[in-house]
Amino acid sequence: MQDSPDSFALSAVICVRNGSAMILRQLGALGRQTDSPPFEVVVVDNKSTDGTREVVEEWIASGIGAVSSARIVSASARASIPYARNVGVAVARGRVVAFCDADDEVGESWVKTLALEAKTGMVQGTILEVVEGGPAQGICRAPLRDTTYLPFATTNYFAMPRELAERVGGFDESLPAYGGEDLEFTWRAQECGATLRYVPSATVWYRSTPPRKALRKEFLVARSHVAIAVRHPRALECKAALRT
Repeated sequence: MQDSPDSFALSAVICVRNGSAMILRQLGALGRQTDSPPFEVVVVDNKSTDGTREVVEEWIASGIGAVSSARIVSASARASIPYARNVGVAVARGRVVAFCDADDEVGESWVKTLALEAKTGMVQGTILEVVEGGPAQGICRAPLRDTTYLPFATTNYFAMPRELAERVGGFDESLPAYGGEDLEFTWRAQECGATLRYVPSATVWYRSTPPRKALRKEFLVARSHVAIAVRHPRALECKAALRT
């Protein structure tokens, strides 16, 4: 079995907690990739209690399609998205690390595109919205999330060289819950000289947050923005830098 740090062109990292009812959609999408270079799927189980591990293990045993290698690893120390992402990066064996979410579905050329485009810097693709029980709605948000300071990417459709994540220091695990770790990481990487580009052909179908959860999500995001501003003093010089 390949086990060197650069065994694969890309590592697709899925951080999940209690995703047993949805993760097969994403795993199936990864298994249907076309013309992809050798790539692995790393599922990072962040304290699931609903049988997520068993669902993933059954998928691996039954056949993984275009995926070269797949495994599930444990991130059980605490329930934390930044911590789970760092665990995924630490075990990744691909030259490029690409994040996708358990409840989304990547397009058929997602791996091929990101393995090529993210060799030298951070890239983000196009997000398309699916409303549960209804038709696809088209592009859900701007290609790159903009602020008056620096643009940022969101980690459900984001890729970068693995060495960049290691060099910059990974995701900030001290941020509060739903802590905007993607914004903080991409700002910090750009402050260190990394580039961030939009690659439209790397598409992801995204399932929007149900209205009953959206208000709490907005509150948590706003709280995290305060913590991020403290970590990036130069952003405070830009009026309303964190308004997106």
